[in-house]
Amino acid sequence: MLASRDRKAGEQAGAVSGSGLAASSPWVAALELGYGSRDGQTQPLLRKHVGPLRVLKGYRPDGADCWEQVIVHPPGGIASCDQLSIDVDAGADAHVLLTTPGATKWYRAGPGGLQADKASQRVNIAVAPGATVEWLPLENIFYDGVDAELENSFELAAGAGLICAELSCLGRPAAQAPFEHGRLAMRTRIAREGRLIFSERIALAGQDRAMQAPAGLNGYPCFGTLVAVPAQATPEGQLGELVAQVRTHAAQSIPAAQFSITALPASILVRWRGDSAEAGWQALRLAWQMLREPLLGLAPQTPRIWAC
Repeated sequence: MLASRDRKAGEQAGAVSGSGLAASSPWVAALELGYGSRDGQTQPLLRKHVGPLRVLKGYRPDGADCWEQVIVHPPGGIASCDQLSIDVDAGADAHVLLTTPGATKWYRAGPGGLQADKASQRVNIAVAPGATVEWLPLENIFYDGVDAELENSFELAAGAGLICAELSCLGRPAAQAPFEHGRLAMRTRIAREGRLIFSERIALAGQDRAMQAPAGLNGYPCFGTLVAVPAQATPEGQLGELVAQVRTHAAQSIPAAQFSITALPASILVRWRGDSAEAGWQALRLAWQMLREPLLGLAPQTPRIWAC
């Protein structure tokens, strides 16, 4: 009953949004955001939406030119056939951090087994010269039986910086509801000046060997990835030094079997796997805090929403 009311509310919101984007069946939600730099400060320039995707009032932390924006999906859950899309344009010299207020839950909509129609979310972010974007949404929780597809695409200009992270939780282990029959497809693509610098595809099903394999999830229900691309060309040796510092610091609190960090030719890659979203964010945020200033030129100031 609650899901039905949420869906009707979302359809009504899309009908009256007046954004120029058209809502259709299945339930579609879309958000377009644009940012620019004026007088040395980042400001929001564009906001369009359809359906249940919104933003909270943005803010600029004290002493930093970084516009923090919280993206909200009011229903709090995504069901089969739902389609979400988020498009962000960070103009020259803009600094933007995007996050969410809570976990995104992916549900199986109908009775029985896996549904034929996927639920999907697609994120496209363009970062202009001198701009930086941090894409740091809270975790995705995939309920058993869901068929989910997530795609993140980042287009960076020369001199643009990026840190993006994604944390995923399969099933609900605390409720004795493991991820046994679902299917998950994820893709992340990062290009600079049209040249691909990072690409990864993940395809998991509930009974896949990768769920238990030591080279896969090793039986852990949660996993996360963070990719950091420096705003300026950084020598490989300097990236290696940063990696060594993060690895040494992480070893004090995170088991080595759960955390890894690697210097790639044009970026730094962090991977984590473990038992809970809380532990995952402890690991990914540790890396974010240590990489943010040397790679993006921004002090590691924690967004206020993360303290709520």
